[in-house]
Amino acid sequence: MHRVISLGILALILVSGCIDLIYKPGPGSSQNLISCDFFTDITSRDACFKEKAITEKDASVCEKIELQATKDECWSGVSGAKGEVLLCLNISSALLKGTCFDAQAAALTKTNSCVSLSDAGKLSECHFYAARATENEVLCEKAGVQKDQCYHDVALRIPSTQTCLGIADITLRDNCLHDAAILTKEGAVCDQ
Repeated sequence: MHRVISLGILALILVSGCIDLIYKPGPGSSQNLISCDFFTDITSRDACFKEKAITEKDASVCEKIELQATKDECWSGVSGAKGEVLLCLNISSALLKGTCFDAQAAALTKTNSCVSLSDAGKLSECHFYAARATENEVLCEKAGVQKDQCYHDVALRIPSTQTCLGIADITLRDNCLHDAAILTKEGAVCDQ
């Protein structure tokens, strides 16, 4: 009988030691989170890192994710959780990047988050997405190589045929004018 009790106590000690390897508290968190390194499956581990990053509002955890789609979701989630729109620029998918900026359009209209960027490429990209999200065509002037596409996208979001006139590429401008004329029901634009 003592042998069974001794084995039971030994098992409890071993199990409690193993639990510490699986569960550890997150920084600044009062609740225990699963250590994502415990998972051997990439999909599960990446999903764990994504949830951990969003819960703890820690963008650095997104860097540990291997699958690009999950990493993009992580950047978007942390950006929303922290209210830091510039984190959206780390997203590789143009569609999700646009969605990320759109979700924070209200914050973008209050502040010009892009001005803090020193990298010219990131600055232009930020202005492109900020212009689309806030429907502010003035920002398209700062969108660099995406300037024409910026005017096009903003024109169709507003909609406004006038905004199409900022497009330098004739084919894109004509397509923009056509599509915006349909949206605004300005048939006279088609006669030009």
